[in-house]
Amino acid sequence: MIRNFIIGILFVFFGRSIGLGFFGVLLGAVLTAPVAVMLLSFTSWKVMFFILGAIGIVWAIIW
Repeated sequence: MIRNFIIGILFVFFGRSIGLGFFGVLLGAVLTAPVAVMLLSFTSWKVMFFILGAIGIVWAIIW
């Protein structure tokens, strides 16, 4: 009985964390597409690659 209680508490906590992580992945994909199209209209794919890569590296360091 105690075990089920603890599992229930942990599942709610980790379930929310997993849901938030998946939301972040989808949000990143939705926001990156318009930025990539805008960059491609002004520059080449190489510049877009480096800019988005730099943003990803900075975000990883901050996180």
